[in-house]
Order: sequence, then C-alpha cells, then structure tokens
Amino acid sequence: MKCKFCAVIIKTKIENDFIEWNKIASFRDIKPAGEIHFLLIPKIHISDALELTDLDFEMLEEMKNVADYLLKRDVKVPHNMGPILFHFMY
Repeated sequence: MKCKFCAVIIKTKIENDFIEWNKIASFRDIKPAGEIHFLLIPKIHISDALELTDLDFEMLEEMKNVADYLLKRDVKVPHNMGPILFHFMY
C-alpha cells in the first residue's frame, strides 16, 4: 500500500492516541513539530486537494471541530486560540 495514511485507517499501523471519528481519524504525530501535534486524516483516500467537492464540506467541518476538541482536551486553551493548520500532502 503506497499511502501511509490509508494504512493507518485500515489499522495495519495504529499510532499513538488513535481515535476514529465519523468521517476522519486522529492520532498524535510520531515525529511532532511541537508539544501538541495531531494528524487528522479522512477515512477515504483523497490523493489531491483539488479532488475535494462540496460533498466533502462535512468532513472538513468535522476536522475543524475535532481539532478544537483536541486542543481543549490536551492544552486547556480558550476556544479562539489558534492556529489550527491544515496541510495537504500529495
């Protein structure tokens, strides 16, 4: 399997603090760039950000909500703290 993130979703490799949500999964980065560094990935393979459509809005909204939740859970920060960064890898 070429996509290492798809491998996580099909559970051939479970990362630290892996949580499955409705349309995404989240887990801690194994090489964090900071004290708190989570990866949030869709459960379906998306090879390019240009493939996203209006039908993916709920998934992107869930990513934002989960990011907010994880920040509140792990950092105990105010709701308006940022930044929440989205990276598209391809």
